[in-house]
Amino acid sequence: IASDAATGTALEWSGSDKVVSLLPKSQSDLDRIILSSNGSYEPEDLTLAIANEMSVEKRSPQWLEKNGICLDNILPGKSSNPQAGRGAIAQRSIKKGETIAPAS
Repeated sequence: IASDAATGTALEWSGSDKVVSLLPKSQSDLDRIILSSNGSYEPEDLTLAIANEMSVEKRSPQWLEKNGICLDNILPGKSSNPQAGRGAIAQRSIKKGETIAPAS
C-alpha cells in the first residue's frame, strides 16, 4: 500500500514485489531521485534515477573485493539502433567470445 502524495489517499498495488521495491518509500527518497535526475521529470531520466537510487544495494568495500565483478565495459543507455530501445550499451569494442556480463 502506498499513498497518493497529492491527496494522501491510500493506494493499493497488486504488482510484483520487485516493482514495489523500486517505488520511493518517503519524501526524502523521492527528493533523492529527483536530484539524481538533475531535476528532470522526463521518463527516461526518472527511470535511470530510480534504478540508481532505489535498486542498488549498498555494499562494503570488503564485500566488493571478495564478490564484486567489474562491469565498466557497459553502461545503461539508449541504443543508436532505433529498433533496439534502451539496454546495456558497450563503452568500448567487445571482441567476439569475450564475456560482456555474467549471468546467473
